[in-house]
Amino acid sequence: MENKNLLISFLKELSFDKSKFLEDSDMGFEERLRIQKLVYFAQKLGIEFRYHYTFYIHGPYSTDLAKEYYSIVENDWYDENETIPNWKKIKETILELNKMDSLWLETAATIYEIKLYNKYATKEEIIKHAYSIKNDVLTSNYKDITYVAGTYEKLFSVIFNASKQSS
Repeated sequence: MENKNLLISFLKELSFDKSKFLEDSDMGFEERLRIQKLVYFAQKLGIEFRYHYTFYIHGPYSTDLAKEYYSIVENDWYDENETIPNWKKIKETILELNKMDSLWLETAATIYEIKLYNKYATKEEIIKHAYSIKNDVLTSNYKDITYVAGTYEKLFSVIFNASKQSS
């Protein structure tokens, strides 16, 4: 399946508003951040998106994904939905992630990326590292290191454990 068609099917599954993809629409930062993080997690959970992510200001970011969602036009929404491989296996997890606010998704993706590249780091080291990276955005939202610790707990004990149990 072509990445763009897969992305559109994924966005439809998550009930993204097609009006955000109209030519004269200015997709807001929140929508773009949510798409970036939800696709990031879907890819980590087994959806075969082929986006390369690099670490950026708001966590993992894919320029290819950004180009893809900016290229979506309204008519793309009317094409027949494609079946998303592995969707049934991760649907519940992705829908749970979709309920989270943008700050949580940004923090969780940052934590996940740190954990991926620091396999031997302890939970406490990962939390401290994530907090130091996200300090500005967290403090401007009145969040402290306990928020990062709570995000870590939910991400790994609830969300990722649930996806492992359903496989």
